[in-house]
Amino acid sequence: MKKIKYPNVLGKDCCNQAEANDHWRGRLEEVKKRLEVGHYLTEKTAIKHSEIVHLFKTYFPSGRNPEWEKRKFGYGVWGYEFQYNDHDQLHLVLLRQGTDHTTESCEKVKKGEFCLCEVAAGDEEPISKDAFTCFGAGVKATKNIKAELNVAFRRAVDPQIKEFRQRIKYCCAVCKEKVEPLDSQVHHKYLSFDTLVKNFKKLYDYIDEELYSNVYKYWDQWYFEEGCIAKERWMKFHKENATLELLCKPCHYKEKAA
Repeated sequence: MKKIKYPNVLGKDCCNQAEANDHWRGRLEEVKKRLEVGHYLTEKTAIKHSEIVHLFKTYFPSGRNPEWEKRKFGYGVWGYEFQYNDHDQLHLVLLRQGTDHTTESCEKVKKGEFCLCEVAAGDEEPISKDAFTCFGAGVKATKNIKAELNVAFRRAVDPQIKEFRQRIKYCCAVCKEKVEPLDSQVHHKYLSFDTLVKNFKKLYDYIDEELYSNVYKYWDQWYFEEGCIAKERWMKFHKENATLELLCKPCHYKEKAA
């Protein structure tokens, strides 16, 4: 009789990590086929909300310890959805609970200190972190400098994304349908974000190791240090060369998959 090492992985008992991983990836293909990337998980989606809840409670520390989850992800997690990351890998993301106050009434913000309410006010959407790209992978043992730099590049232009959202009408540029803010994505038209980063590095002859020496980690995000010349150059480069458009999530998914 085979020993079950990973019981009930999305409905299947698996003998080892490889089998669990294969099953996980197979279920992800169902998500793609049903065009559910970017949609909140429910009991009717290809991978059910309850299946992910069980997965976290069984195999991940955040699910077993609500207090740890709150410290790690702010006010906790209310849901999940699958999205493509910067490397076109499909991964699970955790959706944050909203904060219990606004930046206007926050005493920490008034004192110039950091508070989660600032993140909730400035994010494109309520996503706290990448959970995993495949079952059982955990945290990668080796640093992915390029991926961490890409996060820093994105965080540096968050103010530009926020300003763009504040001055447009919430209507998808492709299908022309009205869209709610949380159901929309800011898309880089003509030149993708990765292409802009590549062109920026080439323009100033930057190498990743040099740029990486100017970034730091705060919570689960990477940022360029304040006063960093590369950051100032990048913000200016992005503002002058990026063409932004607002898309609904289905249209954004099609653009990413194209």
